[in-house]
Amino acid sequence: HLPIDDEAQLRSALVERLRSMRAPPGTAGRYDHGRQLFSYCSLDRERLKAIELPSPIIGIILSGRKEVWLGDTSHLFEPGTVFVLPARVPMDVVNIPAGLTSSYESLLLEVPSLPSGVAPVFGNETASRSDDGRTFRVPLDTDLVDSLVHAATAIWGQALDAIKTVRLLEVLTLLRPIAAARPLFETDLSQKVAWLIGSG
Repeated sequence: HLPIDDEAQLRSALVERLRSMRAPPGTAGRYDHGRQLFSYCSLDRERLKAIELPSPIIGIILSGRKEVWLGDTSHLFEPGTVFVLPARVPMDVVNIPAGLTSSYESLLLEVPSLPSGVAPVFGNETASRSDDGRTFRVPLDTDLVDSLVHAATAIWGQALDAIKTVRLLEVLTLLRPIAAARPLFETDLSQKVAWLIGSG
């Protein structure tokens, strides 16, 4: 692939490379692609109040825009934006279609547990923070774009489970140092103890 440095170009390239995974026209609600991978579509502007996700998710906006509100603070995501939303945190979400004839669509991957070999975060770890404290938006580079496309394609397609796991591991490895992705690696005490025992 050609090197791309500009964030806007990376977002555009990501949407284009995922074009084949778009839900059929006219789809509303959830459209499953594979294990924990699905599109969410809205034909009209919708507001979801005080939702709490059961598991953290990695998301990519494919069309339209999404607003996420925590209290009075809003975060706006445009097409190609990669974001991570935490589990069990009340938030308001607004999904905004691209226009009168275009829907809102995001590609979402639920991460209910960490694959073997991926370390959870511990209380003494420090991650780089954004200026506004909590952030959901993940900064893009070419490696992350490639890994996201490969993982989505593997989960969507007929790849072996082992390959799907490897592709997800690649994505999580790249996300591990990023502050916005921290919710993916936050686990309860029992899971942390199990990881420490297993890695000893």
